[in-house]
Amino acid sequence: MNSLTPLDFKELVFSEYSVSEITNNPKNKIDYLNKLVNEGNIIVFKNELDKHTPTQLIKYFKNILLNNLETMVPIQEKCPNYVRFSHSDERAEVPIFCDSVSFFPWNRDLCDLFPSYFKFYQLKNLFSGAPINRYLRTSENGATARIAAHHYPEGKGFLGCHTDPIGSHQEITCTVLLDSGINDQCKLGGYYVIKNKEKVFFEINLNPGDFYIGHPLIPHGIEAQGKLSSFNPLSSLGRWSLLFAVNRLFDNKSISDSKNIEI
Repeated sequence: MNSLTPLDFKELVFSEYSVSEITNNPKNKIDYLNKLVNEGNIIVFKNELDKHTPTQLIKYFKNILLNNLETMVPIQEKCPNYVRFSHSDERAEVPIFCDSVSFFPWNRDLCDLFPSYFKFYQLKNLFSGAPINRYLRTSENGATARIAAHHYPEGKGFLGCHTDPIGSHQEITCTVLLDSGINDQCKLGGYYVIKNKEKVFFEINLNPGDFYIGHPLIPHGIEAQGKLSSFNPLSSLGRWSLLFAVNRLFDNKSISDSKNIEI
């Protein structure tokens, strides 16, 4: 995974193993999954969260968003968790309209997100050939784990097409879908790009609680859902996901940012 050329999406592949089965016994499995990822496949792990948890987490995250003001905090060791209201900010490298809550491994939170879901980082570390518990409680080599709850509100929420940084800090992207936002009026949402710059809206095939991984260099984004008139900043309607990211600390220039892709 060392080429920086964008990679075409191939297809969804549904794993026969759970994430825990792989992290507990990775022999032979990681090489096979790594091959699939390098070919442009998105690997889906069904039901990694039980059927009740996504709804509970959405309620938790929305309450945080409703009851906190945005504070501009650089990502650094021991920084606090924070909320962001990224409403089509012209300074953003990748166009976005999204409300988010970021959690770091050195902070505790009501739902114990890091203790509950660190297995997803263990999988990420296995793909990178790193110690399985890297980023468990602290930053390492100028980077840190960050769990980000993303809400793309119905009517306005979107994320421009982009690729993500790749390197020793991370070699796969990791996402849990909490709510696709897809309904009778909203058929779009998360997409990957195949040859001829065609968007594939793959989340129609997923359920809340499904976890998926992919190559950071597959162009991807979130299409706006619903009519503009349906937007309500106090509503929970729209697409929700949990991103298990590894981000550079603010003063680390060796890791690039996400790259906007024109399609």
